[in-house]
Amino acid sequence: PNSSTNQTRHAFFSSLLEIYELLPLETGEVADILAHLLLSPFQSDRVASVAQGHPLTLVLAVAALQNASNAVSLKDELAKILHELTHYFLKGIANGNLRQAIELAAVTRRVDEPMLRHIYPRSDAGKIYDDLARLPFMEQRADGLKLHQVIAGQS
Repeated sequence: PNSSTNQTRHAFFSSLLEIYELLPLETGEVADILAHLLLSPFQSDRVASVAQGHPLTLVLAVAALQNASNAVSLKDELAKILHELTHYFLKGIANGNLRQAIELAAVTRRVDEPMLRHIYPRSDAGKIYDDLARLPFMEQRADGLKLHQVIAGQS
C-alpha cells in the first residue's frame, strides 16, 4: 500500500479508537482487583510483586498464574508471556537505528536527544528520538524516554 492509503487507513481507525494512558495502579487498587479474582493470599502476593502496579503486567501475571503450578513456574510462565509480548512489539521495527535505540533504552536509565546524537553522529537524532517517543512501550519523562518496565525486563 502507498503512503496515501496508509494515511487513510490510519485516519479511519483513529476515528474509531479512543486511547487511554494506563498509569500504574496503587497498592490498594491492585489488592481490590486481586480480591475479586478469588486468589489465595500467596497467589495475590506473588502476582502483586511481579506486576508492580502495571495494569498490563497484572493481567499477564494472572494469566501466567493459571498455567503455573508453583511460585517458580509462575515466574517461568510470566517470562514466556512477556517474551511473546516483547516480540510482538519489536517485530515490526525494521529501522536498524531505531532497534538499536530501543536496545540502548533497555540498558540506560533514560534516552535523550544528546545521547542519540553522540551515539548516531551520522543520523538524524531528532527523528530517532521522535520515532522512539511514538512507540507504545516508551514512556515520556522530564529527563528523556524510558523503556516500559515490562519490555525492559525482556530485552
